[in-house]
Amino acid sequence: MHFITLIYKNVARRRVRTILTLSALSTAVAAVIALVGVSSGFVAAFGDVYEAHGVDVVVSRKGAADRLSSEMSAAAEEAIRELPGVRAAAGVLLDAMSLEKAGIYGVPTMGIRRDSWLLDDLRLKDGRGLRGGDERAVLVGVQLAEQLSRGVGDRVEFYEDEVYEIAGVFESYSAWENGSIVMALEQLQRLTDRGAQVTYVNVQMEGSPHSEDVEELVRSIESIDGRLRAMPTEDFVKTDTRMRLAQGMAWMTSSIALLIGTIGLFNTMMASIYERT
Repeated sequence: MHFITLIYKNVARRRVRTILTLSALSTAVAAVIALVGVSSGFVAAFGDVYEAHGVDVVVSRKGAADRLSSEMSAAAEEAIRELPGVRAAAGVLLDAMSLEKAGIYGVPTMGIRRDSWLLDDLRLKDGRGLRGGDERAVLVGVQLAEQLSRGVGDRVEFYEDEVYEIAGVFESYSAWENGSIVMALEQLQRLTDRGAQVTYVNVQMEGSPHSEDVEELVRSIESIDGRLRAMPTEDFVKTDTRMRLAQGMAWMTSSIALLIGTIGLFNTMMASIYERT
């Protein structure tokens, strides 16, 4: 009897055991692919926020454990804008707000200046953009608007006395932004008691900068204030605490699933050996 024939008969004659073993192993492999794919998609979606606006460098506060919830002076935006090689700079205040009456929590909410170039990249599907005279107006992403079943002219309530009217519904190349709310920077500063503060500053460089140009700008920005941390967009996304945590959890869960599948395979092999001894 050939060796290959022996293996085939060993598998074919014990069909239930073979099916169970293959099921355990395939489930483990599928779990690895699915979980790692989800985490990679999460990171990619977050990166799309910056790619959609052509951001080359992101500036945040140095030493912050979570850069997306840190604070830095909004005055840094003007100083960065004056640096050579900078086409535009825009401060963004980011917070997670809840619409309790609608049963939606942790909605990404961005405070952006009304004249910021970041707003120009949002494609309005309905309504209008933010205007100078608006005191309580917001823009809502298409996915969030659909989830809320609300449109232009309807209202969203953050707190009991903080009611805002939906001025426009926008669509972005970023899935993350499509589920967010955008309001004037000073309004979100007031709403969150973070006056004259932003979370980070998005920087767009002139032309098509090379890596050397980006590194030089990073050094120039950090020389303005020792408390500033400037990073190329790709590095900013990859090293973010939330992104690293999501990837770490995905790999840990996948490793456990793969280990369980391997144990099942090893158990089958040992049972087959004992039957022949």
